[in-house]
Amino acid sequence: MNQTNIVHDNHLTGNEYQIMKIANERAMLLGYQLGEFQIIASKEKRFWKIYYKPLKFQLGGDLTIFINQNGKVKKVERGQ
Repeated sequence: MNQTNIVHDNHLTGNEYQIMKIANERAMLLGYQLGEFQIIASKEKRFWKIYYKPLKFQLGGDLTIFINQNGKVKKVERGQ
């Protein structure tokens, strides 16, 4: 069973802060800013699912970045 935790900036560890920094830099390059983020955890894998809002309306929907514990971006999805 998957468990979802909402984590706020002031509760980040050093490694978690680095992961957020990598994801935030990727999103900014694409024209997005941080909306909210979640740590999605299950027994077999642990990754972050981070939601971003467009800086400009014409970019369309939200951006979602999936990033693993090592800071490697696994997938980037753009909403319609």
